[in-house]
Amino acid sequence: MRRLKGNLGGVATMRRNAALFITAAAAVSIVMTSSPIAGAEPTTPTVTSPSAAPCAPASESAPTTSLVPEDESTGQACPSPTTSAVSAPRPTSSTSPTTTTAPSTSTPSTTTSSTTTESPAPAGQKIPYTGKPTENPNETIVPGKMRSDREELPEGWTKEQADAAEVGEARLQKKNSSGGIAARVAPGCQIYWPAEFEVCGAIRDKYNSLGAQFSFLLLPTSWEFTSPDGHGKFTTFQNGPIYWSATGGAHPVVNSFLNRWGVHGYETGWMGYPTTDEIVHADGIGRRQEFQGGAIYVSLPNAVGSAIGGAIRDKWNTIGAETPGSVLGYPISDEIPLPDGQGRMNRFERGAIYWTPTTGAHFVVNDILAKWGEKGYETGYMGYPTSDDLKNPDNVGRRQEFQGGAIYSHPVAGVHILNGTIKNKWVELGSEGGQLGYPLTDEIDSSGNFALGTQRMQLFFRGGVFWKAATNVATSTLRVDG
Repeated sequence: MRRLKGNLGGVATMRRNAALFITAAAAVSIVMTSSPIAGAEPTTPTVTSPSAAPCAPASESAPTTSLVPEDESTGQACPSPTTSAVSAPRPTSSTSPTTTTAPSTSTPSTTTSSTTTESPAPAGQKIPYTGKPTENPNETIVPGKMRSDREELPEGWTKEQADAAEVGEARLQKKNSSGGIAARVAPGCQIYWPAEFEVCGAIRDKYNSLGAQFSFLLLPTSWEFTSPDGHGKFTTFQNGPIYWSATGGAHPVVNSFLNRWGVHGYETGWMGYPTTDEIVHADGIGRRQEFQGGAIYVSLPNAVGSAIGGAIRDKWNTIGAETPGSVLGYPISDEIPLPDGQGRMNRFERGAIYWTPTTGAHFVVNDILAKWGEKGYETGYMGYPTSDDLKNPDNVGRRQEFQGGAIYSHPVAGVHILNGTIKNKWVELGSEGGQLGYPLTDEIDSSGNFALGTQRMQLFFRGGVFWKAATNVATSTLRVDG
C-alpha cells in the first residue's frame, strides 16, 4: 500500500517557520512583503516526495470531495495521512521547493475544459513547461515515457515528484471516468503537475481564481489539512497557504499577513479565520486583510504589519482610520496590554489610542501626548484619558481630559497641566475664555518646598491662582498692567 513518506512536522512547527524566506527589500518594493519576524526559527520542515502516487488526506467536512487512492495490489483505500499517519504541518510562505520564480507562461489551466494536445518536441529535446493537465497520464511509472521525459520542469522540482504527480492524475481520471470517458479534473480535486498534491473544493476554486500555479502562490506543497480547531481547512503552497472556514470562505494569507497572524495564534487566536484576501488601499501606501476578530494592516512605514481590533479599531475608524489626512495614520504596533492589567493601547504614525473598560477608547496625539508622557502616561497621577483631543470654543487652543486632570495646549502659551483645586478655581472663573485665559505654566511651588505641598500656584495669561494646603483654598489674582 502506498503511503505518504517523510516527516511533515507538527502544526506549530510549520507555522513558526512562516515567511522566513521573505526579504526586507522585497517588503519595501511591493509594500506587502516584510522582513521576517524576529525570533522565528530558521528551520524548514522536511517533505520527502513519495516515489509513487501518494494517498490524499480524507476531508472531514466541506470544502472538499475527498478522493482517496486505492492500493493497486489490494483494491483497498489508503489510510488518510491526516489522521494517524501524518500530523498536519503549519503553513509557510516558502516551502520546498525553494524557488519563487513562476514558470514562464501566462495562463494556467483551471477548469475542466478539454486539454490541447501537446505538440511533439524534436527528438532529444523537451518542450517548455505548459502548466496544463497531463495528456493521457500513465497509471504507473514507465521509464522514458513519462511527461517529465518530454516536458521541462519548473525550477526546483524533481523528476520523481513529477512522475508521482502524473500517476496521481491518472488515478483521479480513472476514479472519475464515466462511460469510458475520463474527466480532465476530478470533481472537487485537481493535481497541478509536477506537484503530486491534490487541491480540493473551495480551496481549489480560490487557487484557480488567483491563477493557480502561475499566481503568487506558485505550486502546492501539501495535502489539504484540517485546522487544529477541527473546523477549518488549509492547503500550503510555495509562497503561503489558503485557509477555508464555513463563515469566512477561502482566502490566501501570505508574507507579513501570515507572520503577524501567526504571532496572534492563527485561527485559534483572537483574530480567527481570514474573511477577505489582501485589500489594496487607494493611497498606494498600504494594504489590509480582514479576519473574524480584527484586521492586519501593512504599509510602507510598517512592513511587518500590525493587528488591530475591537474598541480601539472602532475609535480609529471614527477619526478616518489610515486615510490621507486622518488624525493618526497607519498603525505601527499591535494592540498592547498595559502594565496595570486593565488598559490596552495601539500606536499609530501620529499618536496612540488608549482603552480601559471604565474610560473607553480615546486617542492622544502630538504635544498633549508628549506632555502626558512626561508625567508617566497612564501610570502617573494623570491616569488614562477620559476624552479625545478636543478643540476649544475659541478655535485656537486644544484640551484633553484625563482621570487626574486636563492638559491644555495653545500655540503661544504652550502645553500645561491643570488639576485639583487650582483647576476647579480656574473653571469657576470661566476656564480659558474667562478672566485668566490659558495657563502659562504647570503648577509650581511658591513656598520653597513644593514636595511638602504647603503652597502652590499656577500662572495664566491674565493672572494666577494660589493654593494653600493649610486651608485647601485656592484664590485668584489678576495681573495689573502698567
